[in-house]
Amino acid sequence: MIRVYKEYGEDWQEHIFENEEEFIRETIRMAEEDAVEGHGEVDAEMESWGFKNVVDAEEYNEDGEVIGGYSHYEGDYEACVTYWNKYADRTRWLVEKK
Repeated sequence: MIRVYKEYGEDWQEHIFENEEEFIRETIRMAEEDAVEGHGEVDAEMESWGFKNVVDAEEYNEDGEVIGGYSHYEGDYEACVTYWNKYADRTRWLVEKK
């Protein structure tokens, strides 16, 4: 179990993850939403947090130029801890692994 929490008076919040796989999957989802809401360059922001963009497929035009594609982000436990400690909601969250 992994518990992520912050305690600031009445602004106390927590997230509980059953295992490391769920923690990583949900943290990447939250980080991607945060990057999109930031209205900046999503790939650059995700990479600054330690996540990697993995290309699944690319679409090409008749000249062989890439015109689109599909990708997803991957990260490890440490990248997720970095995101929570420094970037989530722009406040410090504490990560506790039991």
